[in-house]
Amino acid sequence: VRDLIYHLESYDVATVRCSLPMFYLARYVKSTGIKMILSGEGADELFGGY
Repeated sequence: VRDLIYHLESYDVATVRCSLPMFYLARYVKSTGIKMILSGEGADELFGGY
């Protein structure tokens, strides 16, 4: 969790809690040698779909 807080630059509980699964998934994916994944994060901002 310390690494996540370091990268987020935030101790906000909600931010850390929401980011934790993706952080650990990204670490796992990196360890398997996969170079790129598509997650869907940020699609609302990109396409204005609020």
